[in-house]
This record gives sequence, structure tokens and C-alpha cells, in this order.
Amino acid sequence: MIATALQRRQIQSTAIFRIQPADLPTFQMPTANASTFLYREVAQRLMAQIDAGVFLPGQRLPSVRQLMAQERISLSTANQAIEWLERHGYLVTRPRAGCFVPEQRRARMAEPARTRTALASQPIQVSRLVADVNLATQQPQLLPLGAAVVHHSLLPTRELSQALADAARKRRIDCTRYALPPGHPELRRQIAILSRDWGCDLAADDIVVTAGDTDALELALRTVTRPGDRVAIESPTYFGILQTIENLGLQALEVATDPRDGLDVDELARAVAASPVAAVVLNPTFHNPFGCCMPDEQKQRLVAWHTAQRLPLIEDDVFGDLYFGSQRPRPCKAFDTEGWVLTCSSFSKTLAPGYRVGWCVPGRFFEEFVRLQYGRALAVSAPPQLAIADYLGGRDHARHLRTLRERFAQQSGWVRSHIEQAMPAGTRVTDPSGGFVFWIELPEGSDSLAIYRRALAAGVSLAPGPMFSARGGFGHCLRLSVGLPWSPTVAAGIATVGRLSIG
Repeated sequence: MIATALQRRQIQSTAIFRIQPADLPTFQMPTANASTFLYREVAQRLMAQIDAGVFLPGQRLPSVRQLMAQERISLSTANQAIEWLERHGYLVTRPRAGCFVPEQRRARMAEPARTRTALASQPIQVSRLVADVNLATQQPQLLPLGAAVVHHSLLPTRELSQALADAARKRRIDCTRYALPPGHPELRRQIAILSRDWGCDLAADDIVVTAGDTDALELALRTVTRPGDRVAIESPTYFGILQTIENLGLQALEVATDPRDGLDVDELARAVAASPVAAVVLNPTFHNPFGCCMPDEQKQRLVAWHTAQRLPLIEDDVFGDLYFGSQRPRPCKAFDTEGWVLTCSSFSKTLAPGYRVGWCVPGRFFEEFVRLQYGRALAVSAPPQLAIADYLGGRDHARHLRTLRERFAQQSGWVRSHIEQAMPAGTRVTDPSGGFVFWIELPEGSDSLAIYRRALAAGVSLAPGPMFSARGGFGHCLRLSVGLPWSPTVAAGIATVGRLSIG
């Protein structure tokens, strides 16, 4: 459980703001728990039996209850294993009949290889490319597979519009006032209630409302760094994080990242020991662009290491609510006992990107974070805060999230299947466990920037790999984002990208 608001302020009053490397305590990295990947281990044992012909095409597989008894696992673990096998094409579910091996099982593309840690940190220059890609995404004639934005038809637009109108009519005085930091009390209270679903126990006074997730990330970085400092990041990482690092005059150290399990915690410890950093910035839950989720046990190890090192961890949790499994993964903040984790998120991926309402839980850095927000933007617009607070207080929010998750979980299989059919031999593609982004690693020698330009001419936007690298790497990779409803148009767009990748 994280510190209460009072405890956080007590911690802050004695915290040393800038830690020198010589002050860092010696720390033994905790070992990984053997149960870290239990559901996946169960699924992979069944998968190996299917591959070996123990279970034949069309044959019924063990039921959930049989799986629980055979593997001595919980109902939740058994269901996760079944969901994993279904997403990977190893079983089909027939209503009232059970789970069966498919009659015909397609060959699956391999996932991308684990990336490597950079030898040295470096300044970043991605803003021009990001601006070009984002500008192209706004063109109405293009199929938008470049920006990670949810289509308006999948969002509760009508309900939020009504909530906004109600706020303007019933609380017109509040709508015209500054909602000064840390933000509107009712919205912060509603976010604190939501935090129980994340495995946290936040108070409203732990939360600061921001103008979106990127604003929260920038304020968090401003709080714990100074120009010229070095920060550690995943490789690849979300281009918004790279832009923020570039704009603040910081240097980035890319750390090895696995397309299934996220950043390598042991590699991070080694890299920081060789090149000390002022902070670490991660997207551990449904990583953008991999779509992977760091297991809870790894998050716990990561937070324990940060706490021992007294090193700020800035966590981007913006995709956290879009999980495909039966339970929401916990953010790193859930394991934070001393306030070294600054968790950032927003409602942009689930409710309304245009409202620009996000938040941060800055932990021991709360007062400095709020002070910088006062001096930088003074306040976040009040009407959207009031509208979202009202919506969260009703019953529609949980139902909407459930529907949105089911939609993207279903679409994930369709998108990956069409990528496998369209892309050239030797291509690798991620298998996201949440969200709606896919990282495609084309054969060596491919030029994703050239493919990006050809795709624009053909009416499709996408995101080339160098956008996601501090060193301009991943020139043979690209990201597709399918945040709109599945349709023949989307399928045709993926086919177009595949054709252009072969040519």
C-alpha cells in the first residue's frame, strides 16, 4: 500500500531532492518469483502437447475445472491460460461444448527479438518526424493506422457531451473559475475510487489533475531532472516520452526490452551502475509500441530496486484499463511504499482524447510537482474535469470499459491474422496482451520511412520505427494502431501496408 497523503508529506519534508551516485546504498536485486508466468507456463505445456499431436485437430481439450485439478492452479490462472491459448490460435471455444483444437491451425509469425541496451546515452532528435507523422494522421482522407487514438464511435461521446452540458448549466460558476492545482476535488476523489481497481489505495490528496498524460509526464520529468541529466528508457519507447526528453534538454539511455515481458530489470540495474541516471521513465503496462505487460512480480522487483536506490521512477499507465485478461494488471505504484514512483495516466485512451484530462500521482514529489504546475500552466480547464467526474460517478463507466476491452481483445486476433497474411516472409509481429498497437519487425534491409511515405500516397498512415528510438534505430520496424472498429477498409489498409513492404 502506498503512503497516505499525510505520510507522503512527511516523507517529502525529509526527502533529499537530488541524490548523488555516491550516496546510493548497496542493494541486492530481488530474485524473480517462480510463479511469475504461471498461466503462460500452463498454456505452453498444453501448446506443446497440441504441437506434438497428443491432442488432435477437432479434439476436445481439458475443461477449466479439469485444468485446475491437473495443474493445481486457481480458477483465475486457468482462465488466463485458456484466454492465452485462444488468442494464439491453439483452441476454439464452442458454446456449451467446451474448448477444442482447431481443425486447421495457421502458422504464426514469430515475435520480435529482445532489444539491446545502448552503449551510451545521447541527445534526441525525433520531434520533426513526430510532427510530420501526426500532421499526416489528421488528414481525413487517410486511413488512420498511425496514431494510437480510439475512434469516436467506440467512446461514450453522447454521455460525456450530456455531462458537459449539465456541468455548464448546473455548475456554471465552477465552470468559469480556475480549477487550480491539484485539480477539481470531485474528479480527484473519483480517480481515487478507481485506484482500488488498480490494486492501489489512493486518497484524493495524492492526485494531481493535468492536461493529459503527456503533460503529466513532462511535469514529472521537470520535477526530478535538470537539463543535461540522463534518464533511462525502454527500447523502443513511446515517441511522446522521447519528445519530452528532447524538449527538456535531457539525454536518454535505452535499456533492453522484451516484446513479451517489458524492460529487463537486471539489465536496467547494470546499465545504471555503469551510467548513473536522474530518473527512469517506463510504460510497463501494455507498452507502446510492443503492447506487452511487465508481470506484477517484475514490477515489484523494479520498485524495490528504485526504493533502495532512491531513484525516481516515472510510470506511464495510460493503457492500463485496456487489458485482455480477466484482471487489470497492477501499476508499479501499487508496490510503492515510499513514494519514489510517479504514476501518470489520462482518459485519452478510454473516454475523450480531446478533453485533455490526465493525472499524476507524484508520491514524495507532490509539492514540487504542484509548484511547477502553478508556474507552467496555472490550471487545467474546469468544464472537462467536472464532466468526467460526473460520468465516473455513474454506472456507465465500468460497462463502457468492459465493452471496449472486449472489442479490442477480439480485434487483436483479427489484426494479427491479417498482418501475418499480408507481410513478407521473415516478418515478426508482437502479440499484445492489451491496448491496440502492434509492432512489426520487417526483414533486415527494409526501410520503414520509405514504406511510410509510400503508404501515405496510397491513403494509409502508419508510424515508422525511428519515431520510437532515441538513436533513430528500428529503421526496419513500424507500428500499426487499430483504435477504430474492424472493417473491410481496415483489412484492406493492412493489406496495402503489406504490399508496400514487399515492393
